Amino acid sequence: MVTSTTIPPQVEYRLTETGHSLAAAIGALADWSRDHTDVIASARQRWDVEHGVDETE
Repeated sequence: MVTSTTIPPQVEYRLTETGHSLAAAIGALADWSRDHTDVIASARQRWDVEHGVDETE
């Protein structure tokens, strides 16, 4: 019997049905974060200033 070997070894992953059902929610969260990037960045900057965080550290 001859078997085929892939070098380097290769693994194929797939989402389960449960994973697919979560993908839509994760996608919506990613879309929301892209739509609000400027607001999020401003809030982070304000928090850093208020809490004395030095971005160069």
